[in-house]
Order: sequence, then C-alpha cells, then structure tokens
Amino acid sequence: MKIAITGAEGFLGQHIRFYLLPYQERGEHTVVVVPKDAFEQVEDLRARLESCDAIIHLAGMNRGDDAEMYKTNIGLARTLVLACEGVKPHIVFASSTHIERDTMYGTSKKEAGDILEAWGKENDARVSIMVLPHIFGEFAKPFYNSAVATLCHQIAHNLPSEINPDAQVELIHARDVARHVIDLLNKEGGLTRIEGRSIGLATVYEMLRSQADQYQNGVMPTLNNSFERALFMTLHSHLFPVMFPRKLEIKPSEQGNLFEIVRSNKPDQVFFSTTIPGATRGNHYHTHKFERFCVIRGNAQITLRKLLTNETRVYDVSGEQPVVIDMPSYWTHNITNTGSDEMLAVFWISEQYDSNDPDTYYEPV
Repeated sequence: MKIAITGAEGFLGQHIRFYLLPYQERGEHTVVVVPKDAFEQVEDLRARLESCDAIIHLAGMNRGDDAEMYKTNIGLARTLVLACEGVKPHIVFASSTHIERDTMYGTSKKEAGDILEAWGKENDARVSIMVLPHIFGEFAKPFYNSAVATLCHQIAHNLPSEINPDAQVELIHARDVARHVIDLLNKEGGLTRIEGRSIGLATVYEMLRSQADQYQNGVMPTLNNSFERALFMTLHSHLFPVMFPRKLEIKPSEQGNLFEIVRSNKPDQVFFSTTIPGATRGNHYHTHKFERFCVIRGNAQITLRKLLTNETRVYDVSGEQPVVIDMPSYWTHNITNTGSDEMLAVFWISEQYDSNDPDTYYEPV
C-alpha cells in the first residue's frame, strides 16, 4: 500500500514510521510524509494524497488556547476530506479517550471524527476511528506528550516529581499503537477502542524510580513483562546520552585488571568478537532490546544515528581505557576497527537471541 501520514513528524508519527520501515525495506508499503504546511492549500494536499491507498491522520493540536485548538482540529479534518475529492483512501484517524470527557480537546476530536465518518458514508469509503488512551514511549516530549515522559525526564535530570497519589492512567506504548494502526488498514473501518493498561501514576513512578536506581548503579533491572520493558526503554531514552560514555572501575590484581561490564538480575547474553582492521560490524537497529558495547583491545569508532533523522553520536574508544556505550532502541548503530591490529570487543544484549523474533533490522548508519 501507499500510505500517507499526517503529523508524521510528531511523537506517534515517528513510531508509526519506525514500525513501517521493515515493510518499506521489503517493498510492501510506501510512506508519504504529509508536512503541516500541505494543509494550507487544498490543491497541494490533494496532489500528495491522490494516489494513496490509505491515510493515517495524526495531525492535530492538543495543547493551548481552547478556541484555537478546536478550530485547528476541525479545520484539519475538513481540509482533509476536501483534498480526498474524487479518491477513496482508507482513513485511519487517531482520536482520544478525551472524547468521553467534557473538554474542548475532546469535543474537537469527536467532531473531527464525525466529519471523517460522514465523508466515508457519502463516498462509500472506509474510515477507522481509533480511540486511544495515554500513549508513552521513546522520544515523547516531557510536559507535553506524556506524563510518563515527564517522570522519565525528571528522574534522568534529578528533578523533583509531584504526583497525585490518586491519579490513574491508562497506558499503551507507541509501538503497540502502530501495530493496531497497521492492523486496521486491513479491516472494514468503524470505531475501535484501543485498550491500554490501567495503573496508578504513583505506581508508574515507583517502577521507573526503581529501574533508574538499579541502572545508574550498574545493574540492569529485571524486566518481567512487556509493560516493564516498555517503561524501561522509555526511561533509557531519557538517560541516553546523558550517562554515556561511562568509565569502568578498574579492579587490579596480580594477574591483571578486571573490568565489570554489566550486572543483571536474570539470564541475558554476553559475547565478544574480534574485528580485523578497517572492518565494520552492525548497521542495524532494535526496537525492544538493546546492547552494550565495550572495546577491550584495539581502537574503534562506534556510531549511532536516530532513525528518520541525521542526528548522530560518534564515540572513539580504545581498549587502553575501556568505556561502555549502550545502543538505545530506534538508533541504528555500527562499530568499526580504526586501529592497525585486530580489535576485541565484548557485547552484552538485554535478551537471549530468538530466531523467531531477532529484533534486528538492517539500516546503514
């Protein structure tokens, strides 16, 4: 399918594009990024959408003046249906549980959905309305996108957090939302309430605080399920790159020096490799696991690039002064031997290798 995404540069838009990258690599889907200014001219928007099989409509306003927010969200929906004149793409609209509340934001999302549904009935086209709970995940903006992002930011920067002990949230990770979006593209349309995990915000903070305390003390926290893993990967996105590179403590003995790379509360995987001069390993990314790199002999350059961007981090490392660098989710990475001798590196990975779910996707840095 050829899939257009409005609001593609936003938090959820990024994650849907992350999710679609492997499909694009296999030639199964094509993604059209619809910029915000395309909505200024219906003709411009129509030209971008005319050959699309589906539109994932994420663009909108969820903060600010009530009147402006209402006008913006309704206006985007009206412009979108005008641009779809003569074509019948499947529209998937990201709505919110706020439609169940008496807020201007909720009203604007409800009425925007009504506009899209009316267009679908008039044109015999599919329209899917997703009612989404509180979305969290990597790259969400603190104090804007997500309460979880705010807590992670405050913990990472040693800032105080004020939490209502009675506050309850319904949480879903952005990648899970992306999966639901793609599933809906193969369905007939209609209203779908996406369920999240109901939990106290104070409990979420306690979990994040415990994970951060362990991690900052050199222990990889035990992640018992996908929710705990998603929370930690979100926290880790705020700790990176603030914590890195981290110097390892040298523990000398008569036999030589010992460097402890990582501690964990449950089985994981540690391995090492040798690399000939000039050779590069990697050029891939992960979505739910991450690695720790440590060069213990020779010289190397470790390079990371955030997906969909040109943002990079480059670390020149040496076995003479071992450091550790963690590879966060959605950052493609590689390691190159920059020395004249064979390079030896030790790697820790957060999960045992599973051939049915390797979670390793090729992407050049």
